[in-house]
Amino acid sequence: YVHPDSVEIKALLAGNDILILPVDTPHAIRNIKNAIDKGIVSETLLEERCRKVLAYKFRSGLYRRPQITVSNLNVDLNSEEAKLLNRRLIEATLTITKNSDSLLPFMRPDTMRIATLEIGSKGNAFSDRVGNYAKATTFTMDKAASEEQMKRLLSNLENYDMVLVCVRSTGQDPKEYGISKQTRNFVQSLGNKTRVVLVLAGNPYSLSLFEPLDKISAIMVAYHDTDLSVDLAAQALFGAFRVTGELPVSTTASLKSGDGFSTESLQRLKYSVPEECGIESAWLRNVDLIAMNGIAQKAYPGCRVMAVLDGRVIFDKSYGHHTYDRKQEVKSDDIYDVASLTKIAATTLSVMYLQQHGLIDIDQRVSHYLPELQQTDKRNIIIRDLMAHQANIQSWIPFYKKYLTNNVLDPAVFSTKKDNDFSIEVAKDLYMNNNYLPYIFDTIATSPLLKKQGYLYSDLGFYWLKEIVERVSGMPFDVFNNTYFYEPLGMHNTVFNAHKHFGLNRIVPTEDDKEFRKQLLHGFVHDPGAAMMGGVAGHAGLFSTANDLAIVMQMLMNGGSYGGKQYFAPHVLDEFTRTQSPLNDNRRGLGFDKPQLKREKDGPTSLSVSNSSFGHSGFTGVYAWADPEVNLVYIFLSNRVHPSATPNNLGKLNIRTAIHQVFYDAIEKRNAAGIYHLE
Repeated sequence: YVHPDSVEIKALLAGNDILILPVDTPHAIRNIKNAIDKGIVSETLLEERCRKVLAYKFRSGLYRRPQITVSNLNVDLNSEEAKLLNRRLIEATLTITKNSDSLLPFMRPDTMRIATLEIGSKGNAFSDRVGNYAKATTFTMDKAASEEQMKRLLSNLENYDMVLVCVRSTGQDPKEYGISKQTRNFVQSLGNKTRVVLVLAGNPYSLSLFEPLDKISAIMVAYHDTDLSVDLAAQALFGAFRVTGELPVSTTASLKSGDGFSTESLQRLKYSVPEECGIESAWLRNVDLIAMNGIAQKAYPGCRVMAVLDGRVIFDKSYGHHTYDRKQEVKSDDIYDVASLTKIAATTLSVMYLQQHGLIDIDQRVSHYLPELQQTDKRNIIIRDLMAHQANIQSWIPFYKKYLTNNVLDPAVFSTKKDNDFSIEVAKDLYMNNNYLPYIFDTIATSPLLKKQGYLYSDLGFYWLKEIVERVSGMPFDVFNNTYFYEPLGMHNTVFNAHKHFGLNRIVPTEDDKEFRKQLLHGFVHDPGAAMMGGVAGHAGLFSTANDLAIVMQMLMNGGSYGGKQYFAPHVLDEFTRTQSPLNDNRRGLGFDKPQLKREKDGPTSLSVSNSSFGHSGFTGVYAWADPEVNLVYIFLSNRVHPSATPNNLGKLNIRTAIHQVFYDAIEKRNAAGIYHLE
């Protein structure tokens, strides 16, 4: 007797040509023979499968009994090309079997309180990847968790709007497929409390164990219990790529072979490998050499390098440590003071938004929005000129020095204790008198204009721009940026005053300030002027991660679109990212830096950047650049000012641009080979 539900019969009927590792091979053969005799499996079907296997064996030359060299066999079998093929196969098979209310892919994860739950996992591959897209609290549960443990976990999770449950440590035993009854009951109970998205890293037949499925909002089958499978599943949930997979078998009465919901890409970052973009990993090895040489030359204690090509993260590495004592290694989610990148990642975004919505006019005078300037010689400065650094104003002003005598701060202006009068936090245990904040703006307003008109990079105009954004929008500058950009983009690690939001273990310290604040700056802004503004300024003050900066630069390169949302019209982007006054020997865009008009070997950008590229660099040792012509985003983060801003070995060694050039060289090699076609 043969049962039609036996594993070997199911495998044949499901389309398998080869039965791998049956529990009892002789029994499996007898079962198949009996199935043919009973008419459950046709002899013709078996012959077709055998003929197919034999044909492929012949095509591969197995009949010749080739001599196989076993040296380097593991490397040969796990080539980068093989790894890429594996990734593509996993992506192609990911299957969404339920998608209530078109929940997937998530359009606005920032509007939900999200938790991730990995069941039976020894790591956090799924949760870690979710963290690149959304702010989520991570939970784990052992497959053999006690009833009391599950009860406590259920109580915690019911407070979230959405729980992404990833079931791992699955198996092939058809009795339970490695999924305990406790696990299944827990998922059902959780579905009664909140919305659940189930990611099943295992056999699709195990879906039947979770019935009824009506309490689960969405289901994705990842088929294989590997870190890569759940990593790609997490990316698919957030629309990093299209999902087109279909069930290969019927698993329940309601889930049939061929079922599967298709989704479209939302243009969010996809985390991949260089080979997916036609780049060989070996071509990028010089990045390691340059980055590590920077550490050896004391250009910085550590750094982060990230490159996104064609919307895919092809390089993402951390080097060195937070400080030279080598106690804490740099990690992927470390937060850096990004200094003047604030100009593009906060101020310029804000001005672009107000311009696009008709709330300001960049060809209007600054004094139109700041009437206090109308009685000064700054009355005729135009916003466009201000943002292009040709407003004829000074480069910067060391405001604090007026209140520093014999290396001692004026106690009337600064105090080590906070109270109603001294409430502007400048650094740890250092506060500025509220009455002196207007001094900054008065000093800028009364500062002498330059005698010679032309291009001069200046921080001062961005103090005004921040003030304009606040007055026009009616919102604090940091709240405005968080509301309109950082939250909807998924940039949940980008903030002003990082010490108020994150533990210091995640924040990379900057300078040991011996003159003004007399302390190691850790989580407080490095720039002294921004510090006197309470850490929120238009020219500096922002803290961020490499991933968050890559998101905003990719959005700009996507023509203002990201995650299914259009943030800027393409014509607005074009206006702000074009060179404004090349005839005045000024390379700048509006807020954005641009390539030199006459390229120099030791210039501020790689020699290979296109004229349409744009970005910015920062005093603390950071850099962000986007090039639409080759579809490349490059991020470099370091704390080169630690422990002192001098000497600037980072600049002397041109490390940022040298690493940037490695990616251009790789793209050139790819294009010369002529074999890359973006899918």
